[in-house]
Amino acid sequence: TEFVTNRTLDYNGYMPRKYSPLLLLQSAYEEVRSVGSCTATLVILRYDYLRSINLGDSGLMILRFADGKWEVLYRTKEQQHQFNFPYQLGPQSEDKPQHGHMHGLKVEPGDALLIASDGVWDNVYDAELIGMISEAFPHGAAPLDAEAVAGAVTTVAAKVVAQ
Repeated sequence: TEFVTNRTLDYNGYMPRKYSPLLLLQSAYEEVRSVGSCTATLVILRYDYLRSINLGDSGLMILRFADGKWEVLYRTKEQQHQFNFPYQLGPQSEDKPQHGHMHGLKVEPGDALLIASDGVWDNVYDAELIGMISEAFPHGAAPLDAEAVAGAVTTVAAKVVAQ
């Protein structure tokens, strides 16, 4: 939370072109004083280009509607030292922002961006997530009701965890 608060308050609005996801993550990381650690996924969308950095087992998936169905355009890969020991940022961690994986790609209007923690990625298969998007938007992009999609994903993840 401290990571997000540090940068969101500063950049909520105009984002100078020179800022990269790594620069923003590094800047937030340097200001954290709280004990603990966290994984991180940060994206910057400028016009039709999305740049991201991912560290740990949180991540993102970008879907595009093509040929009558939703397809995965891009999906981050988990970064783990070993099973259930993801890369994490924090004052006591040896992991640093520059250990994150950076990626950039051109996006189009109607692409769907899902950002989630391991609570979703570990408990909901990618095919299930694609199914939820397909069910909500069977003919491609419409004005996206992000809250409805987020609620559906959270409900499925919670059911899996409760089993």
